[in-house]
Amino acid sequence: MGNGLKAYGQLDFGFKDAAEDKQSGDDLEEAYLGLSAHNMSIQIGKMDNAADDFGVEKAIEENLKKDVFHKFGSYAGDDVIRFDASFDSGRIAISHELEADGEDSANNESTEVYVEGNFDVVTLGAAYQTLKSSPDADSEDIWGVSAKFNAGFAKIGVDYGVSDQGSSDDDVAMTNLVATFKASKTTKISVGYQEHDYDADGKDIEAIYANVTYKFPAQKNVSVFAEVTHIDDDAGTDYDLDMLAGMRIKF
Repeated sequence: MGNGLKAYGQLDFGFKDAAEDKQSGDDLEEAYLGLSAHNMSIQIGKMDNAADDFGVEKAIEENLKKDVFHKFGSYAGDDVIRFDASFDSGRIAISHELEADGEDSANNESTEVYVEGNFDVVTLGAAYQTLKSSPDADSEDIWGVSAKFNAGFAKIGVDYGVSDQGSSDDDVAMTNLVATFKASKTTKISVGYQEHDYDADGKDIEAIYANVTYKFPAQKNVSVFAEVTHIDDDAGTDYDLDMLAGMRIKF
């Protein structure tokens, strides 16, 4: 559009839950318009909010969800206004989902901030969200901090987040630890640990997972993967060992 200004839009349809009959509603995942200039952009529409940028987890099936925002907060919305800015040493994202009271898209109202800084082999991140699940609901505060370290032979990540559920007995902290290794140019291995630590007794739950992804050398858009997950909780639930295998084709 001249002077470095660009206009763009995106439509994103998803069908990842349809095979297991978990698809509900329409298949539209993202629909937004945006303007960008130099290192900044603003977008309006149905999209992920700034809290979605948080986290280090590398599980494929995500039995305990990706992070504290995906489990206990909001990471996407139908009426989102989002601002992003990138700099040499980091980036910032700010978003707000409108309440849209009286409209078909009326749901959560939330505000998010995500800040990330790059320091050589270390990347630090922090996110905050204030959320109202309905117009009459009390606000919930959720925050998290993360760190990623590139050790050369492996990439190591940790994040820690806390969700204020409105009652001290319902507050919960979530921790993610993960290490990712390149076994070869075509094979990647991830090993991780997740924990939900509730203030209330008998509700804590944790998971350990390991997965491997192999990309075919002749066509790296084709890959196969496998994952195994063990879950344990304070309630003594008898969880089966969770196993997953599949194939992905990008086009």
